Amino acid sequence: MNFMTLKIQILIPFLLFSLMLSIFFSLQMGTVQIDFSTIIKLWQNSNLSKEYIIIYDIRLPRTLLAALIGANLSVAGVLIQTLSRNPLADPKIMGVSAGAVFVIVALSFFQINISPNYFVPITFLGAFLGGLFVFSFSTIRSISIGKFVLAGVSVSSFLFALSTGMMILLGDSAGMIYSWLAGGFSGVGWHEFKLILPWSILSLVTSFFISKYLNVYILGDEIAKGLGLNLNKLKILLCILIIFLTGCSVSVSGAIGFIGLIIPHITKKVVPQNYFLIIPISAILGAIVLVLSDMFSRYLFMPNEIPVGVLTAFIGCPFFLYLIRKYS
Repeated sequence: MNFMTLKIQILIPFLLFSLMLSIFFSLQMGTVQIDFSTIIKLWQNSNLSKEYIIIYDIRLPRTLLAALIGANLSVAGVLIQTLSRNPLADPKIMGVSAGAVFVIVALSFFQINISPNYFVPITFLGAFLGGLFVFSFSTIRSISIGKFVLAGVSVSSFLFALSTGMMILLGDSAGMIYSWLAGGFSGVGWHEFKLILPWSILSLVTSFFISKYLNVYILGDEIAKGLGLNLNKLKILLCILIIFLTGCSVSVSGAIGFIGLIIPHITKKVVPQNYFLIIPISAILGAIVLVLSDMFSRYLFMPNEIPVGVLTAFIGCPFFLYLIRKYS
């Protein structure tokens, strides 16, 4: 057994243990402090006490959503950076976030009232259509990564500009939209978790199972073709996975930035260039980071709460500047 194999065998259990520990800390921390012994007792003997309601109805779905979305965004980041062969690529360039934002702002601007039960599906539809438009535009005649990136930046800029214009015209009525744009988990529950769970699991599992093709893809188009890899089919599948992973996340939490950018880089620093390891470790690490970020967003300024997107931007911006300097 070599050192790298031993390192991986230790790393994965350590990360899984860290994820469980971060979830327990998240359940404990808040305006009402609940110690570990109380949480364990509630698990063994549920009742309708105040602590049970806080844990089961508020903190547990929120924490599980943070873990799931952290995994989604991290794996989406791995896929977009691999697809574009650009270490500075972020899932936002797919136009998914811009599409979701545009739909939410347009509904408010035209005063279209929707049931809270349909908020997530409609937002996901906007995210999906935004990503699909970018994908369709960049695959005219042939799939071009250059056109893909340019189309993503152009479409995102256009939709964000339209959204900003409508929010300015909305005035004070746009307050809730600004809060949603910052990204966060305030007010989410089991309904949102159950809505995105099947799509997230399907996309994450598929991403893991195509890892062997990604190991071939990074060798370059000529070598990949020589080894029998169908590049067009793989690129289409990657685009679809990125759209679903990012769309599920944005529809629930808003536009949380930098997770999909920084987590793949951290993962590649500690594991070899093997997507069979990079994808699951990125998912676990992203879940840990977003759970802890959400916990601190609630705890730092209690009883007030800051959007988790503000905290991830505060962490991610210096890291992004470091990456720009490194790859320039």
